[in-house]
Amino acid sequence: MKNAVSGRTKTDLSALYDELEGKLRSLESLGRTQEKYGDFLTPLVESCLPEEILMAWERKRNTETDAKGSRTLEHLMTFLHLEVQGEEMVQLAKSGFGTPIRKKDSPTERVKPTELMTASALASSVKSSDQERKVRVLIDTACENSYISESVTSILKATPLREETIIHSLFGGNETELKHHSVYSIEVSDLKHSYACCFEVLSEKKICGFISKIEDKRILNELKNKEIILSDLNCKETEIGFLIGADNKGKLLTGNLIEFDSGLTAIETKLGWTVIGKVCSNDKNIMLTTSSLHVQNVSIKELWELDVLGITDPLLNENTKENFELTNFKNKLKILPDGRYEVKLPWKCNSENLPSNKALTWKRHLRMMNKLRNGKFFEDYKSVFRQWEDLNIIERVPEVELNNECHYLPHTPVIKLDSTTTKSDPYSMLWPMKKGNHL
Repeated sequence: MKNAVSGRTKTDLSALYDELEGKLRSLESLGRTQEKYGDFLTPLVESCLPEEILMAWERKRNTETDAKGSRTLEHLMTFLHLEVQGEEMVQLAKSGFGTPIRKKDSPTERVKPTELMTASALASSVKSSDQERKVRVLIDTACENSYISESVTSILKATPLREETIIHSLFGGNETELKHHSVYSIEVSDLKHSYACCFEVLSEKKICGFISKIEDKRILNELKNKEIILSDLNCKETEIGFLIGADNKGKLLTGNLIEFDSGLTAIETKLGWTVIGKVCSNDKNIMLTTSSLHVQNVSIKELWELDVLGITDPLLNENTKENFELTNFKNKLKILPDGRYEVKLPWKCNSENLPSNKALTWKRHLRMMNKLRNGKFFEDYKSVFRQWEDLNIIERVPEVELNNECHYLPHTPVIKLDSTTTKSDPYSMLWPMKKGNHL
């Protein structure tokens, strides 16, 4: 730290106190506590103090009865803490009274206009199961699907068509976990019922945060001069109950838009007019509202979890993958009437990059045949394939399909001398034939 004599032009006492506290705590973490090294550290701390603070510290010590015992590092830091609090109270009192000197001809303080983004919602009528409801509608092209809040579906008594499981990709590249949504068929119309269309929408508990209505008189006058009426102004609903995404926005746009001098753009849809753009505000105290899809209430404990920051445990991802594969295996497992088990092989869905492996498979086949001819199980192994062909377990590939693209798997005999049926059974080799190629 700098010595007060070596060139501290103007010392910020609060910053100096924070710096001292940080360095003392760092020393304590290394085992250099104030009880052991206080006598050594006190003169060093005093050398960093400005002259007026140091004189105030000496006056305070002289007023105390035990002046010798008060010269400790703990007493010094307590004194500095009180001085910082005193300075902050003085600054608070001075700022409350405004400027101390005000001339008669002082110019009025100019406030720099601030650009404020705004968006206007629509008021439309939604209908399902002979129930109709007036809701606020938001158009969002960044969202692929359209959504309806669960509170609106409960009022409409709508019946879901099906269930869909979706992983949502959010801003910043984050992805949510698998989430189940109910799909509804909803009829949407304008307030005059001059236009109506039917959407398939997904249910969501809460679509977005609060979006305020346009109340600026200057903007409203501009809209009035252009004979544009926003249906959202007289709507009593406050929450957004319906969101139209990119899947349905195209069929609603009329192509008519009007740009205003204030920076706003009015866009006409078949459900009414909506306003987007930036406006300039001269108010210093501006509160910006950011709407976010898929809002959920997070507990204090969850805010400390690394998953919120996008840091995940690799082992947890592996466990999740294993649990998914185990669940998939159980779902495909069947018990036949004769008590035997039937399970589907876990093939990869994308087989475009699978090689033919015909040459390698044929090479292993010839090597396996040479070994069997030298032994005594060649005829037994051959008879197994004949039996499988008679039982329609396997079939010959038609000659017209021999040149088609496919993936070849070699088979190898497994000899079981204690078997009562067949001594040798063929097993397909499912491991990769080539490095990097997996089924």
